[in-house]
Parts: sequence; structure tokens; C-alpha cells
Amino acid sequence: LKFFSHLAKPGTSAAADNVKPLRNEAASSSAASTKPVKAEVKEESVEEKKEVPEKEFDVEELKSHLKPVLEKMIELDESLPFRVPVDPVTLRIPDYFQIVKEPMDLSTLSKNLEAGLYTNPRQFCDHMWLMFDNAWLYNKKSSKVYKYCTKVIIVLFLLLKFY
Repeated sequence: LKFFSHLAKPGTSAAADNVKPLRNEAASSSAASTKPVKAEVKEESVEEKKEVPEKEFDVEELKSHLKPVLEKMIELDESLPFRVPVDPVTLRIPDYFQIVKEPMDLSTLSKNLEAGLYTNPRQFCDHMWLMFDNAWLYNKKSSKVYKYCTKVIIVLFLLLKFY
């Protein structure tokens, strides 16, 4: 069971499904040619694009696969800034909600998972990416939170490959 297959950040898979190789007429007549073939991105109109409904999973099956990933994430020292919702008053960052429109954190992910709000692993990963995107959006590249975010995401990818 490849439970977590193809769960990269939305929009970063380089439109792999829409790439088709170009034919190199000169190269096809010569067996000795080893020139790389360029790829052309196939444009699709709105009418051509058909929404494929996402497969729905059993809630308990999702929990059994996603909960260990979430627990490992929470155990990371670098996940400390992501464990609970951001409190702009305590952290003295009054503009946080003006910049971050949809906050997300690991405790909210955990509550959503326990409540059965995720019907497929993509939804869980989308919320995880939202949390990372928020951290990168609000924090400077030189900040600990930004750097911790980058470390946590590397661990997430390793965990998703493992589970």
C-alpha cells in the first residue's frame, strides 16, 4: 500500500502529467545521437480539465497512517513553534493575523485528525503545507522559526516515505 504516494506540495509537481516529449526528427534517423529531448508542456483549457474526485478513505485507516507521522513531527525539537496556535499577544507580533489569513499548527492538525475531518491524506498534507507556508510567509529567512520549518519539512518527507 503506497498510502502517501504523490503527496508533494500542491503546484510543485511540475505538471508531470501534462508533459509530452517533442520528437527530434534528426535524432530519430540517427542511432548515434544522444542529445537530450526537450519537453513541451501541454496546455489544457478549462473545458478539457476534468476534476477527478479524490478517493475517500476510512477515517480509522487514515488515523492509523497519519497519527504516527504527526506524533513523530511533534516529538521533534524543531517543531516547538508549530505545536500550538500562534498567540500574537504573547509573542508580541500584533500584525500576525493581518499577514497570515489561515493559521495552522500541529495541535489543530491532531484535533482535525481525531475528529475525522480528513477524508483523504491529501487534506492532511494540505494543512501541513499551510502551516509551513504560514511560517515562511511571516518569518524572515534568518529567523529560527523559518529554519526550524525547513528542518521539520525534511523530516516530514522522510516520514512520508517510511510510512
